[in-house]
Formats: sequence, structure tokens, C-alpha cells
Amino acid sequence: MLQRYRRNNYFNVWTVFTDMSLCFMIIILIVFIANTIRLNRTLKEKEALAAFAEAALNDKRELVDSLLRDSDLEQMIVTTPRQTINGKVESDTVIVFSRDLTWQANNQYLITQLDSNAIKTVEKFGNKLKAFLDNSDTKNTDMKRYQTYTVMVIGHANTDGNEYDNYLLSQKRADAIRDRLFDRIFTGPNDKDKYKILACGYGDKHLIKHHDKIRGDRCIEIVFKYDEMDMIKGMK
Repeated sequence: MLQRYRRNNYFNVWTVFTDMSLCFMIIILIVFIANTIRLNRTLKEKEALAAFAEAALNDKRELVDSLLRDSDLEQMIVTTPRQTINGKVESDTVIVFSRDLTWQANNQYLITQLDSNAIKTVEKFGNKLKAFLDNSDTKNTDMKRYQTYTVMVIGHANTDGNEYDNYLLSQKRADAIRDRLFDRIFTGPNDKDKYKILACGYGDKHLIKHHDKIRGDRCIEIVFKYDEMDMIKGMK
């Protein structure tokens, strides 16, 4: 009887050990499959984001090319060195109203303080911008670019004066260009809601340099941002 009990007890312990080992292997298998699925999903998301970034770059090139074909607007294209996250220095194309088209005095910010040719240039650029935003988005062909792009009108000021005043001055300059675009180009009743054109002042920070010379101390810079939420919608 004692021997039979020992055999049964030995059998039960071995069964428990076997079951636990099987459960452990199943858990490892489930974790492996889940990680594999997550990795594949991450890779697909990275590929999709890379495709969106490439498409956005192509969109910008389209607008840049249209400006370069116009003798009055080609001077707005500036190539500047830009340091990337990995420390490499690459060339970046900046759309910017050059100094001879912007305010000549440090304290100026009104649109009327620009000369007539500069004002015409701003409006001519506005027409190019509107045509660009009204085209279909190459990343979401069922959407227009004005639905997926935010246009940042960025004002700059030089380092004369205190930092706060320079910020206010740069903001007023950005507001002046944005207001002109909505007064003369984007004039529809709902255009201020339809087109995401924002004004932002950088003060005397992040001045644009070209050939080691600051040429963006009284200028307006145009930056295009693809909305991340729309990017996510396009990936689904």
C-alpha cells in the first residue's frame, strides 16, 4: 500500500510539473507572437510615416518649383544649412520674403510700410499659395491640401532692443502678412476657418542665416506643417 501511494504521489508531482511547463511554454509563445505582431505593425507605421514625409517633401517641391518659375517670386527661395537630429548638416529649402521685400526700419511692422512692389509680391505669393492648398493632397487624394496642411507665417526681428519687444514686433509682422492674405486672397466667407494659416512671432530667436550672414532679421518665413492627426487618418 505504501509503495502504491508513493507511485501515485510521484505521478501527480510529475503531472503538475509537466502542466506547468506546458503553460509556461504557451505563455512564451503568446508573448513571442504578440511582440512579432507589434513589431510588424511598428514597421508598417514607420514605412507609412516615411511615405507621408516623402509625399510632403514632394508637395513642398511642387510649390517651390512654381515660385522658381516666377521671376518676381524666385528670390523667396533660400537654401540654408540645417543640423539634423543625428548631427549631420543638410541643406533645407526655406520659403522666405527676402530682406529687400520686407521692413527696412527696425520698428516697422505695418503692411503699408512695405513698398508697393513688396506688397504686390506678397499678394502674388498668396495666389500661388491658394492654388497649392486647393489642389488634392497627394497623401490623401480624397482630401484637399488645405484640410491637411497648416501654414505658419513666422515673423522675425533683429536683436536690437529687449527680447520681449522684439517678440511683439515679430508677431505684429506675422499678423500683418496673414491679415493681408485674408484681406486680398483668401476672401471667402469661411476662408479663415477653411484655411489653417497661423501667425507666429519668433522675436530675435532662430534668425535665418544664409552664407554665414543673417538675412532674416526683418523678414517673414513660411513653414508648412502636415497635421499629425490627418496623417494618422491617412494611415488607417
